[in-house]
Amino acid sequence: MIAQLWKMQISVINKAKSFSFFLFFFIIRLFSPVSAYPQAEYSIVIDRNLSSIVAGQNLLTFHKCIYEAENFYFKTSIFEENTFARKSAGIAYRLGKTILLDNIIDHMTGLIQHEVFGHGARYRELGYTNSSYTLNLFFPYGKGNGMAISGNPPDGRIISKHERILKTTGGNEATGILADQLTQNWLNRESINYRECGLFLGSFHNLTSYIVFTKYQKSISYSNDIGSYIFEINSNEGQFSNGTYYNIDKLIKYSALNLFNTFQYFAAYTYLKSYLWSGQENFDFPMIKMASVKYLPSFRFGLSPFGAEFYSDHFLKFNKKLFSVYGRYGEPTFHKFWGIGVNASDFFDFKFIKISAKADLWQQPEVWLGGKELSSQKNHFGYSISNTLKFKFSNNNYPLTLSVQYGYKSAGFIMGETLNKGFILRAGISFTEKNKKSSDQTGS
Repeated sequence: MIAQLWKMQISVINKAKSFSFFLFFFIIRLFSPVSAYPQAEYSIVIDRNLSSIVAGQNLLTFHKCIYEAENFYFKTSIFEENTFARKSAGIAYRLGKTILLDNIIDHMTGLIQHEVFGHGARYRELGYTNSSYTLNLFFPYGKGNGMAISGNPPDGRIISKHERILKTTGGNEATGILADQLTQNWLNRESINYRECGLFLGSFHNLTSYIVFTKYQKSISYSNDIGSYIFEINSNEGQFSNGTYYNIDKLIKYSALNLFNTFQYFAAYTYLKSYLWSGQENFDFPMIKMASVKYLPSFRFGLSPFGAEFYSDHFLKFNKKLFSVYGRYGEPTFHKFWGIGVNASDFFDFKFIKISAKADLWQQPEVWLGGKELSSQKNHFGYSISNTLKFKFSNNNYPLTLSVQYGYKSAGFIMGETLNKGFILRAGISFTEKNKKSSDQTGS
């Protein structure tokens, strides 16, 4: 009964706009200084296509509001756990809360990102209208499954082969972006709240679990995202013409790179040791110290229109400022391609304004773009560059900034951005937490 009430079939534009307005008033009302950490930032942002990038930021803000209110009413520890029986009862209480409440919120957050702002963002990019989505609650209230239906294609528009792939991979791409944004928040504050662990692990391993699930189905269906990806990319590249092709076993092998993601182990430790065993809210994770610089590496796997991609991420903190550098290498079954990028967060911080910068460079094979007629960008170098300006107009426990991101990208694939060339423009409001030691944030 509850699952049926929560089953949603929504029109994307109207619901997404309503969600943005709801989120704005919700955060204004709920963001009170319950707990805080150094420099973590939460935003309400919009852009033209309601992309997975802005949706991830908005959903994390919504998720933050929910779990801060939740932690206020449901303490992590409700009595002193100084005997075996009391410790067992405390663990059972915390585990029950995870199953009956936390998992439901985390799963729905990730599912909305996957369906509405993953597949849905690519639909909107291509001009589809009246797209609809089905979202179901997670166990024990429902099956937890979802579906995105692309609706009506624009009259006379031809969808290119690479655009078809992005429609398919958009969901997993979006949950990967959500996991990356969580990682950025953790690095900024150097601390993880237990309520973020399930959302991170589910989002980060969304692609891996989808691949493994597909492997053990009786048959691989085109309606399955991974099955569709395998079919599309083999079809695009001539399938078996040169004796090489993609299959599910190759994708399982490639996804093993995700085992080398640093933050999944921090998240597991936070949930199992800090929360489930000790009844604490937060874990301050370590970083490698090199003189005045703190450093952490990490690795991940993703899908592109040209094949699998392997990412090497490197995070550095200097004078409380976060710099991230990545390299990506394309699996060369069909093409050789690569990319690099850098993100300098708030590298200039003046009295009334903060400035961030982001740049990406890539070499990719010919990119096919749709429209009234098909067009292509030959094997080429591409780039994306943007700045973010944050104008300060509040200085209380949650400093408020008006943020504007502007820039330009050439045609080519980069996670969360349009495939075609164009200007980047996003605007919103950001709330930045201030310092309070996470070791003080316990349920006792």
